[in-house]
Amino acid sequence: TAALRSQAIQPRLLQPRLAQDGSPEGPMEEPSPPGPILSGVRTAAVVEGVTAVEAPILVGDKWALKVILEVATEGEHKSEVPIQSEWFVAIDPVYPLGSIAVYPSKANSVVPTFQHQEPNLPGPVELPWRTGKICVESPVRCLGLVAGGHDPVGDREERLRWYLVRAVAWVQAAANGTLINEGEPFELPRCYASKALRVVHDESPEAFPSWTSFAGGVWGVAVRDVVPGIEKTELAVAFFTRTGAELVRTTSRYDEERHGEANAERNTWVWWLWPSPIVVEPWQAPLTWGDLRAVGKAAGVDVDARLREIARTIRGKDVGLLLLGYPIPSRYGEEPSEVHWQAVALPKLEAGGKPPNGFRPNEQGWWQRDRAAVFAGAKPLQYISTANWHPSRLQARGRFSRCLRDARVSLIGCGALGSLVAELLVRGGVGDLVLIEHDILAAENLVRHTLSGHDIGKQKATALAHKLATVSPFSAVRARDIRLPSTRTEVEELLEDRDIVVDCTAADDVLTALGLGWWTSR
Repeated sequence: TAALRSQAIQPRLLQPRLAQDGSPEGPMEEPSPPGPILSGVRTAAVVEGVTAVEAPILVGDKWALKVILEVATEGEHKSEVPIQSEWFVAIDPVYPLGSIAVYPSKANSVVPTFQHQEPNLPGPVELPWRTGKICVESPVRCLGLVAGGHDPVGDREERLRWYLVRAVAWVQAAANGTLINEGEPFELPRCYASKALRVVHDESPEAFPSWTSFAGGVWGVAVRDVVPGIEKTELAVAFFTRTGAELVRTTSRYDEERHGEANAERNTWVWWLWPSPIVVEPWQAPLTWGDLRAVGKAAGVDVDARLREIARTIRGKDVGLLLLGYPIPSRYGEEPSEVHWQAVALPKLEAGGKPPNGFRPNEQGWWQRDRAAVFAGAKPLQYISTANWHPSRLQARGRFSRCLRDARVSLIGCGALGSLVAELLVRGGVGDLVLIEHDILAAENLVRHTLSGHDIGKQKATALAHKLATVSPFSAVRARDIRLPSTRTEVEELLEDRDIVVDCTAADDVLTALGLGWWTSR
């Protein structure tokens, strides 16, 4: 500790000393770390498993503390984690506030990506560390049992030590293969994805039986559509077999006329279901088509055979995306209960053209061309932002009970009260809502209505239905721009299939009309 203190206060020669007239004078000095950081470093230097600590240096806008972490071993060491590995702790200058992150060094450290870690890539050349930030601040069991407690933000003596204790625990668990334990929530491999487009779907345990009859490595056609009112977002509306004729499963937004096989104008992607998680051991999403082939070989999936079939089907078409999927459990040690999808950009494959030398201008020749160029081993996989927007995910907090979520609801009157109630119903998880309102939105309605000036002059029910589609894309919200009928036959025809009818009109004639019906339920 004494040596550390001596080293930490010695300035490095980087910034020029200035004479009284402002001109450079003498060598350049690096600014010394702030006092709170030095206090934290002195405490952290004696953490068990930390064998060396260097003085913090300024890297960009962070103070970088280089440390060597040691793995306790018994017998022969066979792990991909070195017994002694170099790490950098990136510290915010406002320590003990601000952020702290622990990264593996680019030299003598962890190279693969493990669970509870960001993708561990080389990263920017100007940084001395890789991108694989380890997850030490989250309540991970293998770390919590060792370190426990919460991040002591504001404590200059303890905060840095707390992070290093957990970093040592992470390294030890990675070396022992104990980063994950049965019963813990399943963790998906992370990947850097383009946000130019967002792809959404609605997989859930309820939908999982649709996939269980398929063997690993099968593929098909996914019908896509836009999400109304949400820019750069498209959803998978339905999944068909590879011929495009037999339905595998649909979502609540599926419309036979628009999305069915008879519509030649429908827009499609390709889905490809694998038998197990698509990861490069220990836990990294494939970076290249070569990585995908290697994972496929280990999983018993002939990647080139499947890609060739897909290429033959989509050649000359602008499909754009490939949805790679695999079954996942809710928790480690449990049986799979859901399909996870990750979108990958799929370049347009040229129809015709010149094949490589020695091949005829036919499908075999064109595939050889695609295999050597589009799907070359070193060609990177271009991941696209993908999310599961099933209501159980979007409405994980504050959901209604299942009996209400599954109820078929009609709401009469889309004024100030009705618009608010309708929005609360959809946000709470109601999946089938019919809005009945004949009126048009006027400017004087805006003082209390949930719609905006953009909707002035539109039918209230239709405008509200469009808005609620952006709140919950997989809820079926339909508008009926009509008055409630005044005859018994019409009322029953309109509402007989409903489980709940909500009147937000405060109109006596609506109550009278509702009283005409001979309802099969209360």
